[in-house]
Amino acid sequence: MKGNWLEIYDILSYCISNEVMESIYQREIENCFKILGWRKTNNTLQSQITIPIGSNNFIRPDIVLQKENDSGTCVPLIAVEIKRPDNIKRERQELQLFSYMRQLRLNFGLYIGEKIQLFYDTQDNKENPIANPVPVLTVNIKDTDNNGEIFCELFTYSSCSADRIESFCKDSLKRKQEYSRLKERISDFVLDAEENIKKLIKDMLLTEGFEEERIYKELSKIDIHVNSRTVESKIQHTVRQLEATATNHIADSNSSQTRDTTRFSFDGGIHYYNKRKFVLEIIKHYVNTHSGITFEELEKVFYPEIFNRNRGVVKRLTDVQKMISQSEDVKNRYFLDSDIITLFDGTQIAVNNQWGTRFPKFLAAINGIYTVVSNNDYKAFKLLERNDKNGK
Repeated sequence: MKGNWLEIYDILSYCISNEVMESIYQREIENCFKILGWRKTNNTLQSQITIPIGSNNFIRPDIVLQKENDSGTCVPLIAVEIKRPDNIKRERQELQLFSYMRQLRLNFGLYIGEKIQLFYDTQDNKENPIANPVPVLTVNIKDTDNNGEIFCELFTYSSCSADRIESFCKDSLKRKQEYSRLKERISDFVLDAEENIKKLIKDMLLTEGFEEERIYKELSKIDIHVNSRTVESKIQHTVRQLEATATNHIADSNSSQTRDTTRFSFDGGIHYYNKRKFVLEIIKHYVNTHSGITFEELEKVFYPEIFNRNRGVVKRLTDVQKMISQSEDVKNRYFLDSDIITLFDGTQIAVNNQWGTRFPKFLAAINGIYTVVSNNDYKAFKLLERNDKNGK
């Protein structure tokens, strides 16, 4: 299949380099599918055909690839949405492809523009049955990468089938999910890195016969810091500074206390709240002022990583209830009962109430959305103001 991909790569990369018109790009993409064995002469490759939907509507996909069923009739297998080779894919363009897939009752769709993407509609998402299809393969046309060969293997006419594509999609999703779980586990471990690493050291030393009391004594003299080697955004850099500042603030201002008692306001000082209540009131206010907001849209503003991916800032009540069934302690970690928030579509959400030293992350996330003041000097505010002035 390498030869097929190199030939297709030559055609598509030429189109990208010369920024050809969409109509010319479509014609060249049709030629690419012909290299893989699809033909207009036998109706396996259909271009810009009008397909009736109901009595008054119709759709016109750019390309539909078809294969014969058991009775010898050509039936749609894959819908293809084509955009200019210099296009930057937008959500609206994805939704157009998803519409074709669902109208034609297809599990697979191809987007071809500045890249090639295979989308898969799982059809069995019980938690979110209206979830959009997900990308399972991306081919960067600018590179002669291995994914191009995989694309050719999947879509060579002689061996292409719904079962074969579905098997690939499921395997790809499984690998993605495993990778996501791995990243989440590492993220959770690193979140409390010092405690977790000291536990590993303690367990190792205990097996070597050292006394537990002496181990604790020596480990108490050690500070452990773990940093990611990936390039981090400015806001992540600010968050780390805020966390360090907040920790110092708590130590400085509460030497005779066990916790920080600073209270915060987002309405100009009319009402002040402790950290956990402040987060709840902010989210209630945001929902009330964005009456048609969905859970997915709310989670983009108050994204899970402000706390961590598992616990999040906001969770669907049904998800929290599942977590409680697995661990009774979870019910103490969210605002429940009268503090449950109901969105316009009936979705009930619960807000995380465990903030402490993670609170500066929340302040960084809402900086620019709300103006926050405190009843005490809070060093994290000074850092935010300095970063704003410096354009960070």
